[in-house]
Amino acid sequence: MERYFFIYGCIASVGALVWYLAALAGRAALPENVWAVKSIAVIFAITMVITFQRRPLRDPWVPVLRITPERVRGAKFFLAVVAANFGVCTLVAFAWGNRVGAERALSMVLTSLMLLYSVYIAIHWAFRPQNLFPSGFLTFISNPLLYPFIRSRRRRRPLPRSDRGER
Repeated sequence: MERYFFIYGCIASVGALVWYLAALAGRAALPENVWAVKSIAVIFAITMVITFQRRPLRDPWVPVLRITPERVRGAKFFLAVVAANFGVCTLVAFAWGNRVGAERALSMVLTSLMLLYSVYIAIHWAFRPQNLFPSGFLTFISNPLLYPFIRSRRRRRPLPRSDRGER
């Protein structure tokens, strides 16, 4: 199953990159058919729900790719570049507002968001998040609204006897 999601992430990344480059060149417009948008959104939503399940039904999967420090650094760098691209596209869209290029800017935001999602899906299934991100970041990203409460509760918890140096 992990391989299928990894392959899906790779194929979706290539498709999103092609669509993004077409939008960058001004040749791609927003889909006029609402069903095309809904179909893409449903497919991505199902994939994201499976990817981000909070309580896996089985043991954690074995990463699809062999984990090396170089690959992890490369994946983090690639993900950071794609996330920065999405941020820049979003800032440009807000800066343009209701001007002539607003539809093109919106197309850039949507295609860069799809590119970010699909790249993350591929990286997630290829390496497992525990191998990419620190545990504090994973705790925060799992529940950003309750993170301050989780953190303070963790600090107040007393240490077990063996960790306090008592014997």
